[in-house]
Amino acid sequence: MHSMYDSLLAFPPPGYTFVTVEGAPEKGFKLASRWEPSYWLMAQGSRLAPVNLLRALAFKVRSRPKDACLTYAAAHVVLRKEPWVLDMHGDAPSILSGINERFTRHLWDTIARRILASSYCRKIVVRFNAHKDEFMTYFQDERLADKLQVVYWGVPQRDFVKDYNEEKVKILFVNSTNVNTHGHFDLKGGYELLAAFSELSKKYDNLELVLRSTVSARVRRELANNEKVRLISQPIPWDELKREWQSADIFVFPTRVSTAQVLLDALSYELPIVATDIAGNPEIVEDGRTGFLVPRRTVKELDRELVQAMFDKLSILIENPELRRRMGKEARRTAEEKFSIQKRNEALKTVLDEAIEGEGGKRA
Repeated sequence: MHSMYDSLLAFPPPGYTFVTVEGAPEKGFKLASRWEPSYWLMAQGSRLAPVNLLRALAFKVRSRPKDACLTYAAAHVVLRKEPWVLDMHGDAPSILSGINERFTRHLWDTIARRILASSYCRKIVVRFNAHKDEFMTYFQDERLADKLQVVYWGVPQRDFVKDYNEEKVKILFVNSTNVNTHGHFDLKGGYELLAAFSELSKKYDNLELVLRSTVSARVRRELANNEKVRLISQPIPWDELKREWQSADIFVFPTRVSTAQVLLDALSYELPIVATDIAGNPEIVEDGRTGFLVPRRTVKELDRELVQAMFDKLSILIENPELRRRMGKEARRTAEEKFSIQKRNEALKTVLDEAIEGEGGKRA
């Protein structure tokens, strides 16, 4: 479901092979991901019960492949009595509820804490230092501190030469590559971006905004006659999206919830980034060097301060093509060095080695 895991399967750490077993639950989730109401139902269910924790119960009856020495769990816990590693993928509550909101039921927190502290859970991978701090703040259990390990996401090196359009400035927003729900458009700052772009369009006549996102019917109607905004409302083949990345000049991601893989894609495609300064974003975007960070308030209505901040930073980039190019080159260098597949695999190999041979552990 996520390009990060596709990359992990295709380019595993040296000495390791990932074996996946796709059953009915995985197939069902893939099908549901293309059905818009499924996200609303999951969100409602997550407010009533820890759906990801309950999902782990369904996986408990399944046996792992006999030749596997370790289970690598992507954003969910393992309840079988076997050594396993948890990849948090995102925020701490997601292994309980499956939504990007605080899940405050103390009973479920206690159960999750006990599962994570067991000897079967060997390591807990978090993707950013900010997630590590958040994890400890959320669970407040020093028994888990030694298990935590930061492993940055990795992004493949791109083999292309950037082609700059001298006549038009193309701003790109990618909600998700392959998951469709207009609720994410709101959570990832889509409405603030549209408000900022509306004002920018009055000031500059050479702009184009490309939105790869599902949007509500109301937004679709509002954009129908806007020649400066191009909406890609359905998931498209990667080769088509690749062309959008390569032809863009600026990437914008004013999310209010969490860091996303698309920021690394933007770096790797030599794009300066304007993103909110939340979660792991400051560990990806170096303010003033590879893009700009803008403040995000915790508000449910339109964030007017964010709109103004985006307008200001985007204006700087629109008016300074040399700055865009310089930031873009620094962004690509950052992707190739700090967030390379090699760097990720070096860190992850250490985690897996320690999980198999580490303290109190034995090769399974």
